[in-house]
This record gives sequence, C-alpha cells and structure tokens, in this order.
Amino acid sequence: MWIEIDDSVSENMESANLRQCAVIESIALSVFHGKHVFYAKNKTLNWLCKQDIGGVSKSIFKKVSSRLSELGSIRPNIGVRLILIFESDVFKYEDGEWIISFSFFESNQIQMGCLLAENLDDANIYLLAAKHYKINSKLKTLDINLTALGAGGSQILPSFEDAINEKNYFCLAITDTDKDYPGANSNIVSRRCNAVAQQRVWIAEHLDVPARELENVLPLGLIADAINSDAGAVDLHERLNAVKIRIGDDLEPFLYCDLKLGTKFKLIKDADQNKSAYWKEFVRRKNISNLMCGDECGDNCSCQMISPLSETIANIFLEFCKKITINKQYERVKVSENSTQWLAIGKTVFDWGVALPKARY
Repeated sequence: MWIEIDDSVSENMESANLRQCAVIESIALSVFHGKHVFYAKNKTLNWLCKQDIGGVSKSIFKKVSSRLSELGSIRPNIGVRLILIFESDVFKYEDGEWIISFSFFESNQIQMGCLLAENLDDANIYLLAAKHYKINSKLKTLDINLTALGAGGSQILPSFEDAINEKNYFCLAITDTDKDYPGANSNIVSRRCNAVAQQRVWIAEHLDVPARELENVLPLGLIADAINSDAGAVDLHERLNAVKIRIGDDLEPFLYCDLKLGTKFKLIKDADQNKSAYWKEFVRRKNISNLMCGDECGDNCSCQMISPLSETIANIFLEFCKKITINKQYERVKVSENSTQWLAIGKTVFDWGVALPKARY
C-alpha cells in the first residue's frame, strides 16, 4: 500500500517519543521488506531522519528522498493511499484516501496487505490482473505485494469480518455478484461484505467483480489460447466457438451470462421485468426465438440462449498462464474484448498491493 506521513506530523511533533519512533520504524521496515511504498515531502523526510530510529530506517527515508520526484509523478496514479496526520482521533476514508491519526498506529500495527477471494485460485487470478495493469500503466519501478487468501465461497464474509476485527491485514475482499443483467442487485454475500467495509473501522475494502462472476472478466484472448493449447479438449473447443458465435460483438451479455451452467431462455419469462426485458432484447437482436421450445420453457427447461463453457474455466485459465510469461499474457489481454473490466480489477488490486521492490539500502 502507498503510505504517507503528512507534514502536519513533523510540524507539530518536535521530537518523537519511543512509541512514535516505533511507528516510524515499522513503516520504514515494511518498505525495506518490500511490503509497502512510503512517501513524504522533503521537510518531513528530513525530520524523520533526525528521530531516534535505526540506521536502516534512516537509509530508507534517504532513499525515498532521492526518488521523491519520481514518486511524486507516480502518486496521482495510485488510487488508494494511507495518510497519517497529526490530528488525533481521525479515521476516515475519502475518495481512496485513508486519512488516519498518527497516534492510531501507536496501538495498531502497520500490517501486510492481503487479497481475500472466494478461493485461493481466484485470489491468484486477481493478482495476475494487477500484474497486467502494472504493465499497461508502465509502472515498472513498482511491485505488488499482497498475501493471497481463499475463504471458501460464502465463508468470505466471516473471513473478511475476522480480518477487520483482528486487524491482522490491510484487507481487500473481492466477490462475484451473480448478476444476470446489468441492473440486478449483487448477491447477499457481496452486499454484506460491502456493508462491513463501509463501517470504516479498519483499513479494508470490498470490490464487486464488474460482471456476473470472475469467469466473465477473464480476458477472452487468454481463454481462447488456454483452450486451444489443449488439442484433446475437442468438446471445450466446440463450446467456446458456440459462445463466440452467439455473442458476436455483443460484449455486455457476455459479462452477465452463466459461463458455468449456461444461460437459459427461461430468463425472458422471469418475474423481474427488467431482467426479462433485457434478455428478450438479446433474443430479438440475435434472432434466436426459433430455438426456444415454446410455452413449455420452465425451470427445468434446458434450452440455452448462451451455451455453458466450463465449470473449470478459471482453473484452465490459471494453469495456462503459469506456462507463459506475464508479458505474453498481457499481449493477449490488451486485444481482448473485456480487457477494460479485467484491467479495472487489476488497478484496484495493484493500488492495494503497491510496494517498492526489496533492496539493500
């Protein structure tokens, strides 16, 4: 995470006491170990170096000072920042900035960041998105450092609550929404995770996948490469072609279709009129009403508007990405129709995990 000490600290704290020096040391050492980025103006950096802190910490602040122009130019591109101020009893979140009293960290630790997802594979996939965003944004001098955690489906809510209550991570949680059209509400787990984050009692945030599920934002170019790399997966090749033919250039329905089980015609008869209207319009645009089985279409109907791809497509994607370089992955990401959604997730993850590389100072 991007961490700053505001000038108000150096202006009002003539000399840091033992507990305050411990906070300063913990920030410096987190940067030394490649966990976070630190930024302050020269006035505050000079003040930090005069405090009763170790040589390694002082060398960190001197290194930051030598890169201040570079870091200052990067700063506007970082969407999440933790800013420590002198004023007491402040803990607020405004437009990506966590503005918190320096004194808060006299009794709470500067923690490692974590990425909490519905399973560990999902978390590792989101970290790939962050790496792709880093390449896309040309932020070569920065790293990403987040502990990937998988909670096990609906258990993500209690896991997220635990991370906040125990304050053992700066935590970003990402959940599927299960939305089957753009105006739908997110699922109950997603809404509850968001409500927990909005309490703003710890450095934690929740992000909805900007689609139905993770599978819908996996870069289409890489999905195709992953499937085509396995010549024996004939059935999967055919399914991918069927999905491509049905969707065509119509990206939005792809973001809200069910790639695991398929999207059925029964949605056009849904009690939710907005959902029904959305998919009726899709059927009209694609001129596929002749594929329905008629009035018999009900809950058990197997008529598919959009065929399923695979329940294991995320795993297939991840295993394929392990076999090729991150730069080759990115080349396919940038030509994928859903790259905007993928890189939007990547930016949020990158912003939470941004760090300076480990180095000797």
